[in-house]
Amino acid sequence: MRVYLLFLAIFFCKITYANDQNNFYESRYNFLKNYIEQLKTLQDKDKNYKGSVVETISGSFFISFGRGRQNKIDLETLNKCNLKEGVDCKVRFQSLKKNKDYNRLAKFDKKNNLLFSLENKIDSKIVDEYKEIVFLRNIKTFNQKNFECKKNVTPFKQLIYLIKKEIDVYPIEFINNSGLKFVMICETLILNESQVVGVAPGHYDQSPGVFYISVNELKNGKNDLRVQSMLRHVFHHEFYHIIDSQLTNVIIDNQWEKINKNKYSDTEISGDLNLDNSINGFITQYARNNQSEDKAELFAMLITKNSEVKKLLNEDKVLFDKTKLLISRLKSISPSINKIFWNKLN
Repeated sequence: MRVYLLFLAIFFCKITYANDQNNFYESRYNFLKNYIEQLKTLQDKDKNYKGSVVETISGSFFISFGRGRQNKIDLETLNKCNLKEGVDCKVRFQSLKKNKDYNRLAKFDKKNNLLFSLENKIDSKIVDEYKEIVFLRNIKTFNQKNFECKKNVTPFKQLIYLIKKEIDVYPIEFINNSGLKFVMICETLILNESQVVGVAPGHYDQSPGVFYISVNELKNGKNDLRVQSMLRHVFHHEFYHIIDSQLTNVIIDNQWEKINKNKYSDTEISGDLNLDNSINGFITQYARNNQSEDKAELFAMLITKNSEVKKLLNEDKVLFDKTKLLISRLKSISPSINKIFWNKLN
């Protein structure tokens, strides 16, 4: 006997990490937790039982259980997904293991000058390539719900130079395994009706590997150290959101959650570039928004203000434990994230 279950997510692609996402991720976590419990119960009765989780690009889950070969159960689940939604269905989990071939990485069509990212087609042209990262410029304003990348008209060489400098911070192996594939240059970026410097939109918890950056910030501040500092921080912060999708599956980060002693903020907190450890366990005020921002802020500060962060670690056990966990995960992407790497940042 084969049992089919269906779950339709009610949220669509998120491109910010707002507080209302906490409930969203919790619902996904609970759904997969139930899937795991059901499969283990079936396997206790018959070890030949297997399961499959298929996810659509719009975030819906389809699951099935049954006896037989894994690829047969995967195919049946895919067929059910395609019949119901027919929207880019992919196998996410095979029984109790993550499908190693699953990803939502963007692809570029050179013939038609189009970036295919999730459900979107973005008119753009290749302007540079560096360490297997493709730099694109937007050639037609792109709008999606609460996100807008305006057509680039301003020179961008200085911006590319600055981003390359930040890419050079990392060993090539780490960059290649990080998930960062494209840098999209926009004239300006609008997110939730506010102008922002950069953003790395994700497919729920999976990144397409695209970092969008606004060239507008450099128009009147090419030699402004404050502007360059802001660009550095934004790049490394958003870069970590891309990295994090390589490290986590579809669930709430329970390891991270257990370390926390203070809860995340109930109201959204705006960000700045200042270290602020006034609340135990958090490197900035913005880090108090949620897990995703907490990790991204800590990572960005470790890269851009390493010596200052080290001093705080001696006084804050929670922050120390978070840093230890984060670094161990980075090493799983590339062993080159070692003492030599961190010492070079000082």
